[in-house]
Formats: sequence, structure tokens, C-alpha cells
Amino acid sequence: MKTTKAIVLCAGMSSRMKKLVSGTDLPESLKEEALNKPKSMIGLGPQQEPFLVYLIKAYYDAGVKEFCLVLNEKDRFSKDFFLNAQNSFLKNCSFHFAVQQIPEGRTKPLGTAQALEVGLKAVPQWSGHSFLVSNGDNLYSSKVIKTLAFSEAKNALVAYDARTVHPDQERIKNYALLKIQSDLLKDIVEKPDEETYRNWGEPWVSMNIWKLYYEEALPILESTPMNPLRNEKELPESMRMLAAEQELYCYYTKESVPDLTSQTDIVKVQELIRKIRI
Repeated sequence: MKTTKAIVLCAGMSSRMKKLVSGTDLPESLKEEALNKPKSMIGLGPQQEPFLVYLIKAYYDAGVKEFCLVLNEKDRFSKDFFLNAQNSFLKNCSFHFAVQQIPEGRTKPLGTAQALEVGLKAVPQWSGHSFLVSNGDNLYSSKVIKTLAFSEAKNALVAYDARTVHPDQERIKNYALLKIQSDLLKDIVEKPDEETYRNWGEPWVSMNIWKLYYEEALPILESTPMNPLRNEKELPESMRMLAAEQELYCYYTKESVPDLTSQTDIVKVQELIRKIRI
């Protein structure tokens, strides 16, 4: 059940990226972008190409060419950039855009589950199809993306080995922990406590890249409850609910995933993406 469609979640407020970190050796131009642009649009390429271009290129190399970008309401950069992009491969892609609004009385949107819901409702023509979905601030490999895109499963995910996915093991404890049985997802816990993380078993984690079927995903997203601690609708909870109703097939990898979370990540990610030809 091959898919050539993907939703990329770029609606976060980049609050950690906008925190000044003492001792961070960044050019003033990059500091300015980190403070004023969505983190996926920071110009890290040799010609100041945004980080998100490199993620889209990984999708493109895996055969995915139709995208819905979910943006936050304060984003004044992403839509114009992709509508007017001059990169040759981007001209071969089609883009849809959805905006995740910030509800009155809140300072940020309602979370990743609601972001995906907003994205799906912006592309009703995808009904009857599977699609990929991922964060917009992680650089997944085209190999991993292709594995999901060409999967025969309607719903699937990539399980990352927690010991190799990121060098900062403290950061990994904030990822969603997976419980897998016979290659099917059985449970998922977002930001597990220390005891759960220690006793869960094999340390497979989610980096929030999934393959989902439109008609099965949308009603789950609509019914996902707010997390009582973080006051958001979280995609891992939606996937836990979906796994209780449908088979969610797991693929495994020991790959690492460059993660653009804070200003301390910028130099390392920049070094990596400047080796990629676009």
C-alpha cells in the first residue's frame, strides 16, 4: 500500500529554540533566525536553505512528493517560501497548507494530535489513502521514510533503538516509549517516569514518524483527550488508542535522528545537512 503523501507537523511555537543559551557560539544571523523564525525554517544550508528543505528532500528521495505542512498561526515564512521555492526538486512537489490556531486564553496550540487533525481536514481528497506523518524538526533518513512509504501495512511506525537514536540519553527519556509484541504496537507512553523507563523492557522509542490510514486515524484524533498534566492533545496518546483498535506494524532501526530542538543543536545539525546535496 505505497503512499506518496505526507503531513509534516511544523506548528510548534519553538519555545525552547527561542531561549538564549549562554556560551552558544552562533553567528548573530543564526541567533536572529532562531529567535524570530519557526525552527524548521532556520537557514542552515550553505545558501541559507531552511532546515525543512532537507527533510522534504529526504521524503522526496523516498518517493513522497505531495505534502501538507501544518503551520502555526504566527508563521510568516513557510508558506511563501515553499510556494516560491526555486530548488529543482521542490518544483516537482505539491504543497498544501494548514494552520493550527492558538485557542483564546492559551499561549500555544493544543498539541500534536490536534495538529495532525487540522492537517487531515485540510486534505479531504486524501480520504481512502494512507499517508506519512512526522515532526518538522527531526531529520529522518530517506531509508526510514521509504520503509514506511512502501509498507504493505495501512498503519505502521518506526521504532528507534533508544541506545543509538540520540547521543544525549537524558533527552531520550522525554521521548515516547514503545511496547511491542510480535511486531505490533501494544502500548506507548509519552515522557515516561524513571521507573517506567527502567522497567519497560527493550528500549524502543518513537521519533514521531508514522504511516496512517485516513479513515482510521481521523476519528481517533478527534476523540483524543487532553493530557491532564501537559494540557495538550498528544499524538502518542492517539496512537495508543489506534493500536487498541487497529494493527500498527513496527519497523526497527538503530539509526540516529538529528533533532533541532534548541540553539545548542544548531551547529551540529548544520554540519550534517551541509553534506547533503539538494
